[in-house]
This record gives sequence, structure tokens and C-alpha cells, in this order.
Amino acid sequence: MARHPGRLLMQAPADIDSALGRPAPLERARVLAGRKELYERRHPETKHGAHLKLPPWQHWKEGASPLPERAPSFVEDTTASTPWSRRTIHRLVRIGSRIPPDLQIALAGTPIARRTTDLERIAGMKLDKQAQLLKRLRDAEQPPTSLSALMTEGHRARRPPDNVEGLKRLWTKSSRAEREAIRAWITDQEGRS
Repeated sequence: MARHPGRLLMQAPADIDSALGRPAPLERARVLAGRKELYERRHPETKHGAHLKLPPWQHWKEGASPLPERAPSFVEDTTASTPWSRRTIHRLVRIGSRIPPDLQIALAGTPIARRTTDLERIAGMKLDKQAQLLKRLRDAEQPPTSLSALMTEGHRARRPPDNVEGLKRLWTKSSRAEREAIRAWITDQEGRS
């Protein structure tokens, strides 16, 4: 039995719609961006600016016939079939289409994936800034709790301090009595070796 490529395209949005109930905004954004791409392939007349691609004599003028019927826009169609508002759909599609897939994968298990405002900020960043975030995210010892925590210097991969640095820190934080105890311990250790 031969498969018709258009048939897969016709079935794909229903499969994608089944995943829309997932709670993380990043996942919903990824799915909606994919659904929009498929929807616009099926209905190219709904793309932004598609009506301008008609020849000038087909544009609507007074006394002329109106433009031919078109399918509802992606947002109109999705608003009718989901509980989300137009604004929510626009926001999620923007997030899903402007955050690169490798950064989406890296963010998937973090608390940032559940913070829509952080995801919107990432979607508005330039690609080089997003690449820096991806590097910081991969180098971080623990998943950051928010975008601002990821962007601060403290979330870079930290090299553990060597013994001398640790001893220096301990020394500067110690009281006079503790320093005397450290000196006595070092003298005792030198005597044993």
C-alpha cells in the first residue's frame, strides 16, 4: 500500500494536538510552532503577507469582486480548538519558533522551561546571546532556577578550589584562636612526616 505524502500532512496536526496538554510552556511552544508550520504548508494563503502576493488586478477594489475565501489563520483555528487566547498562542509560537532546538533541548529539564516570561526574554535575544546561554547552561553544575540566575557570573562552571586556595579562605575567615589551632596542627603534621 503506497503512502500519499499529503495524507501524512493532513494527519500530522491531530497527532501534534494530542501533545498540547503537556504542562511546560516550552513544550507547548515547541509543539505549537511545529503545528503552525504544518498548518501554513497546508494553507499557504494564511501566512503573514500572503494576500500581497496576489497580482494587483486581483486585489479588492471598490466595485471589484472581493478576495477569494481563505482558511482561518493559524491563530483563529487554534483559538477555536484550544482553551488559550490569541495572545497566549502568539506568545507560545514566538517562543517555539525563535529559540533554537538545541537550546530548547537543554532548557527542557530546567525550571526555566516552566517560566513563560524567561522563555519570552530568551526568544527576544540575538542568536549569539542564545549561544552563550546554551554554553552556560551546559557548563552549569546545577540547573538554574531562573534566567537571571543563569545570566549571572555565578552560574558558570566553577573549578573547585585547590588545597592552597581552600586553606587561604579558611585562614582569612578564622579567628585568632582558630589560627593558633591551625598552626599547632600544621606543626604536628610536619613532625609526623
